[in-house]
Amino acid sequence: MKISYVPGADLRDDDAAIVKAVNKEAFPGGGNTMVIGVRNQVGAIYLKVEAVGLAEFMGVIGCFEKLKFTDELEDSGSMKDGCDAIFSK
Repeated sequence: MKISYVPGADLRDDDAAIVKAVNKEAFPGGGNTMVIGVRNQVGAIYLKVEAVGLAEFMGVIGCFEKLKFTDELEDSGSMKDGCDAIFSK
């Protein structure tokens, strides 16, 4: 798993808690890389998580659901802004 920040985008107030929770979902394995975007309070994607394999991807998705985030791409079936899922709160 790789976590990266979008240059110039403001961090969320709860960024440290988000990163800590996401890091717990690292899962050794393999597969395709899927990108999860996270929006900051002004609606810009500020953080991207590259999850490798379906197990890691689903773990990160579950993490955001536990944190009460919603995925704007949940029912779309397509990518947006290079992301397979985009979470906001």
